[in-house]
Amino acid sequence: MQIIFKQSSAKAGENQKAVKLCKKIKYPRDFADYIARSVLQPLLIYRNGERRGFVTCCNEYIKLDGPLRTNAKEDCPVCGKRVLTVPYTRKRQYDDNGVVIAYREKEKLYLAALSIERDCSPGEIFSNGEVFAGVWPTNIFEITPTARAVYTNRWYNGWRCDKEKVRSLDSGSFNYAVYLHKQSIRRALQGSFLGRVNYEKVLRYNSTTFVRYLFLAAKYPQVEYLEKLGLESLIDDRLYGRRTYSAVNWRGRDLKSTLGLSPGEVRRLKSFTDPAAAIATLRKCKKEGWNPNPNDLANVLRVLDIVEDRGFLKHMTVKQLYRYIKKQESEYRAGDTYPLRRDYKDYIKELVELGYDLTDEYYLFPKSLTEAHGRTSAELRLKIEREQVAVARKETMQYKKKVLPHLIPLALEADGFKIFPVASKADLLAEGRTQHHCVAGYWDRVRSGSTAIFLIRRVTAPELNFYTLELNPKNKTVQQCRGIRNCGMTEEVEAFVGKWLSEVVKKQLKKAV
Repeated sequence: MQIIFKQSSAKAGENQKAVKLCKKIKYPRDFADYIARSVLQPLLIYRNGERRGFVTCCNEYIKLDGPLRTNAKEDCPVCGKRVLTVPYTRKRQYDDNGVVIAYREKEKLYLAALSIERDCSPGEIFSNGEVFAGVWPTNIFEITPTARAVYTNRWYNGWRCDKEKVRSLDSGSFNYAVYLHKQSIRRALQGSFLGRVNYEKVLRYNSTTFVRYLFLAAKYPQVEYLEKLGLESLIDDRLYGRRTYSAVNWRGRDLKSTLGLSPGEVRRLKSFTDPAAAIATLRKCKKEGWNPNPNDLANVLRVLDIVEDRGFLKHMTVKQLYRYIKKQESEYRAGDTYPLRRDYKDYIKELVELGYDLTDEYYLFPKSLTEAHGRTSAELRLKIEREQVAVARKETMQYKKKVLPHLIPLALEADGFKIFPVASKADLLAEGRTQHHCVAGYWDRVRSGSTAIFLIRRVTAPELNFYTLELNPKNKTVQQCRGIRNCGMTEEVEAFVGKWLSEVVKKQLKKAV
């Protein structure tokens, strides 16, 4: 198979260093064989009429014993590999994948992500026996002991430098599988400043995670001794975006400043299912003056989640919270402390909103959380209702002072009906609730004067809700007039509204302030 190394055409404004690095990529000697053998799908392109075919993995012609089916899996008669059968057609046929190779220049380590596109058009193969593969660089990752850079080929916009942000190679730069050329990676890493990290384990990960791992190991020397301590899970948490800041200080220069624990304590925590949670919890306990043994720590982890429970720990220690949660477990389902912690968190928030003294253990650790939570919830609801009433009273006073005086002259009683402006927020809410429509939501516009709400009643039954009318004060038009459940106007009501508009509104309406 012949390899054609291609470069994107020069574009204005693109990163010139990336262009130079792209031209200096060092490809492995076995690159063509590796692509044919491991990266691209082995194909058997056949011509049933001539009883012959061509296998791309071996670059050889073969004789067929019988006709083949399209897209079937067959064993290559030359090397024995499983190949996909593709019929000879006049159409051009392509397949593609990606590969990441590595090379080194002094202290600088480079990873090149390459897009591979193979031209396996039968016309080319059966005429001269050649298979062509085009190679395009899509990403170049430069890693040094002091800095890291990502250069991305944005195709139509040229090369750009994205600093240290590693994008997804599997779904970002590529739309297909991306392979790691492990031989070139091992050769580049051996003897480099990253030669002592456990990259062999990460070579089993996908390509994106591997590149992120090398960036992480280059940026944080702590990766090396976390691996030696058997705490690879902390590194995995960091790679996959899970929180580690409560357990690991990634800016620390040694074990103590990184984990805040002694080597003996770290060794004891290796057996925990979630070492990050165990380390974070033990550090928090020690900071508070409590050094629990492994059994006590395991019980604390079973009951608490330090990250989720940070709201509690502003007001108490881990030991106090743990003991209180244990005492309250009998009121909840055995073995499930999450509902208990959720209710306790709500209870603490309610105490803060109600202004209770959280230094008083009588309020902080009530004998029965269920009963105390019920009392504070009822008290908070009452407080909110009172605040809402106070706000509504203030808003109503503003409405009566600034807007209502301009609407009162528009009241009218005629033909057995009377119409008058709504007097308060409470009246508007009652109107919407009784009439089963949405007029209650108009209050903000009503009190600002941008719209006006009038109530229509029968003279014979003024206490009963009848119709609700919305008037536009600017152009003196009725926006809508609805009865119960948004029903339309009757002929009598429509005639009364028309009379009101012509005899009262258009003559007396003044612009509301």
